[in-house]
Amino acid sequence: MNYHNELTLDGQKILLQTDLSPKNAWDTQRHCHPIFEVHIILSGQCRVEGESQSFALEKRQALLIPPGKYHRPLSCSGDFSRFTLTLSPAPVLRHRLSSLFPDCTSFSINEETARLCKELLLENAGNNPYKSERQHALTSLLAVDLLRLLQIPDTSAGKSLPVTDLERFSVIDDFFEKHFAENAGEEALARLVHLSKRQLARVLEKHYGMTFRQKMLGARMDRAAWLLRNTENTVSYIAGTVGYSSESTFFQVFRRHFGLTPQKYRLQNK
Repeated sequence: MNYHNELTLDGQKILLQTDLSPKNAWDTQRHCHPIFEVHIILSGQCRVEGESQSFALEKRQALLIPPGKYHRPLSCSGDFSRFTLTLSPAPVLRHRLSSLFPDCTSFSINEETARLCKELLLENAGNNPYKSERQHALTSLLAVDLLRLLQIPDTSAGKSLPVTDLERFSVIDDFFEKHFAENAGEEALARLVHLSKRQLARVLEKHYGMTFRQKMLGARMDRAAWLLRNTENTVSYIAGTVGYSSESTFFQVFRRHFGLTPQKYRLQNK
């Protein structure tokens, strides 16, 4: 069962989702998501392969996976169980997280954080009054605890990006979220953020580690993957939705990006 919640921090909204069904195994193919994932190991051990390294995780350890980072579980052992929380923050906070954690990162959790995970699972299994309200409170506490463990500064700490930069990154993120299906080019984005194409290229490379083309491709593939996982739309329809007039071209690009055909991706991630 998935539970959705919304939290506001520093005036920025974070959409939270927790999978409250038992997680005593971890068996998926290599994949990525357009949002942040946190996998918390409650018992046992596991090994996870990231893009640049693998992680050996055990009880009271967690793995943060940023958007667009491919990963897959390699093995699980012992009395394995895990808790998963996904975070989809507003552009400013998302950029702050991405700047601090550009790649997969493991970290330790404390007893209180583990207790919150277990309470959420118990709450979901029961049928007590005000169940939804308690789940909302526990999920919010869990998200704040994780941000503290990751040492994410709030704006009161005086470490946030300048307002002009925050506004610029917000415009950039919003541009790719809204225009991935169009033929919008670098010129259009450069005009929106009042930069030359060369300046824009430097900003994208420095803060996102991507070219304009790579970021646009990532936005298209993230959306296509989401549609394959969550809808029954045909591959042809999805190809058009994310900006491809040729289904065969979409097929080739998707397979090159994910290592799977759209059909196989849907079967493995449905």
